[in-house]
Amino acid sequence: EEGGAFKGRLEVDFAVQDGEEFQITITDNAGGFPEEILEHVYVDPVTSSDRSRGERLGEGTMYVTFFVLHMDGMIEAENVTNADGRTGARTRIRLSIVEGDA
Repeated sequence: EEGGAFKGRLEVDFAVQDGEEFQITITDNAGGFPEEILEHVYVDPVTSSDRSRGERLGEGTMYVTFFVLHMDGMIEAENVTNADGRTGARTRIRLSIVEGDA
């Protein structure tokens, strides 16, 4: 980054909504999702941003999607502007709280 070192930040928040839904929200300040993949980043495999092994489809988002869907959850992606003015990515996972037998 011009003018100084980049200081990455990653926030992970957990919350229970109305006693029925558990939410995990992950937010960073690393520039956000590219606009061309934002609508389908957790729906279809997308090209990995890690170019160290050449151009390939990323696997991480599909693993997250696999587990969230098998837990009957939902996953959302969006770009946000953080308090420091930097653009970042936010992923929110929503899981229903289910009472079970112990």
